[in-house]
Order: sequence, then C-alpha cells, then structure tokens
Amino acid sequence: EAMISRRLHSALRGRRPSKAKLEFTMTERQSTTTLEIKVKPGAKLPGVRREGEQIVVAVAARAIEGAANEAVIATLAKALKIAPSRITILRGHRGRLKLLGVAGLSSDELRAHLERLAVA
Repeated sequence: EAMISRRLHSALRGRRPSKAKLEFTMTERQSTTTLEIKVKPGAKLPGVRREGEQIVVAVAARAIEGAANEAVIATLAKALKIAPSRITILRGHRGRLKLLGVAGLSSDELRAHLERLAVA
C-alpha cells in the first residue's frame, strides 16, 4: 500500500509513474470495493479518465457546499454504469484526493471498467 501511495503522490507532483502495469488502489471489504481518485472541480471538460495509474474525475461543479462531491459521484456512476447510490465518499470530503466505496462490484469488475477509460 505504501508503494501505491508513493506512486499516487509522484503522479500528483507531475511525475509520470512507470507504465509497466496498470494498478489501481483497491481493496475489497465485505461487498464494497474502495478506490482512490483525484478530483478536478471546475473543469471545462467533465469526465473520468486515467492519468498514468491515477483515476481522475473532472467535474464542472465548483467545490462549494458539496456540489463537486455530488457531481463526482454522478459522473463516476455514469462511467461505471451503476446507480449513484452505490458510491460513497469514505474519506476526503473536503480535498481533491478521495477514497470512494463502490458497493456491489468486485475489484476485478471495477478494474475491468476502469481499464476501458481513456488515458489522458
């Protein structure tokens, strides 16, 4: 987990992580898979994409009174083709780095969905 965390932080500082194998930060607990993402509020081009090994969710909503958080859940749910009620923010309500819980998808299923995303 520390290795993945270092990759996440190096990606955020503008360094490109190695392209050897695509690894998402995921853990499975009961029927919920967790996923670390980076949020870009106020984006001109909303959507979900990969930047190296990082999942980036860009939303048009500003980070005011939770509007961006609601938009992140809606945008990711649309990209994964699941109901927004199956996604919860576990950590990072007030920051750009968030830990999300995705109910009802195994880590393998979630990985398959995310690997189809466009690479930025």
